[in-house]
Amino acid sequence: MRDLEGIIREYREADSEKRLHLFLDCPPLRNEFIEIELHSGTKEKKRVSDNSSTQPSVWRRMLSYAHLV
Repeated sequence: MRDLEGIIREYREADSEKRLHLFLDCPPLRNEFIEIELHSGTKEKKRVSDNSSTQPSVWRRMLSYAHLV
């Protein structure tokens, strides 16, 4: 099995599809992954407010609806 730091590094560098696969494949690291998403969401909001065409990630949208479940 890959080392945990390597998986977390891979998650940080991955696109949204790869992140989803890692999230599903590594349940013990889900809290870490959520933290990464929350912090990366802050950067996305800043880019959106800077008139960039970047939209919030699928993960950000999913996390924003998590409180409804």
